[in-house]
Amino acid sequence: MDPNAMLGLAAAALGTLLVVERVLRGRDVPWLRAAADWARAFLPLLLLIFGGRAFAYEPMRVPSGSMTPTLLTGDFILVDKHAYGLRNPFDNERWTGAGTPARGDVAVFRYPHDPSQRYVKRIVGLPGDVVEIRDGELILNGRPTPLRAEAIVVDTGSPGPAVPRRRFTEDLDGREHAILRCTNGCADGQGGRWVVPEGHYFAMGDNRDNSADSRYWGFVSDAELVGRAVVVWFHFKRFGDDWGLRGDRIGTRVG
Repeated sequence: MDPNAMLGLAAAALGTLLVVERVLRGRDVPWLRAAADWARAFLPLLLLIFGGRAFAYEPMRVPSGSMTPTLLTGDFILVDKHAYGLRNPFDNERWTGAGTPARGDVAVFRYPHDPSQRYVKRIVGLPGDVVEIRDGELILNGRPTPLRAEAIVVDTGSPGPAVPRRRFTEDLDGREHAILRCTNGCADGQGGRWVVPEGHYFAMGDNRDNSADSRYWGFVSDAELVGRAVVVWFHFKRFGDDWGLRGDRIGTRVG
């Protein structure tokens, strides 16, 4: 179950307990009185956590290397929950606000085939765009996205042997960010052409050849958007030679 839903149900249960205790106060039920005292102590804290997660900033752990080098496996990020409109914390229906993703946003959304999962990817295609992947190259509305080649780096974002990849700086409408691509042609065969429908977005991982994204499972609808990743607040990785805490990641802006 979604953590926000669990917190909301827990708060509702504690509130119900307090109501029942007040109704039955004249009967002097010791265990009920003790439980109500406990609920009074914890309900305000629970409501504060629920309100913060549901409507302000929600924490999320990055579980994979699909967004390397922007986000690393083991990063803990904060997600701006009102960036794309204020939403119902239980079914994600938009309540108010007209915010929509801009090209280049690092967005968090419900995985279209399993809403209980959260994915984080970069929005590269907006409604009406024609997105093409040709020999691993991103082409938007007939124009290849500008790339500036940089160094060969080692990708340690997934369990198993480290993989060398070429780092590029990509420019999406004036917003630059780093991406990784294979050095051995592994992008071949992953091409295609898509027209993004209204109310939907095309999302890709920055680790272009190690990302399950819109190329494979389709578009992200507005109804699935959760928020925009804004900052790394903690980092701990559980595998590889570079496992452990990384203080240099704390405070890193996501963009």
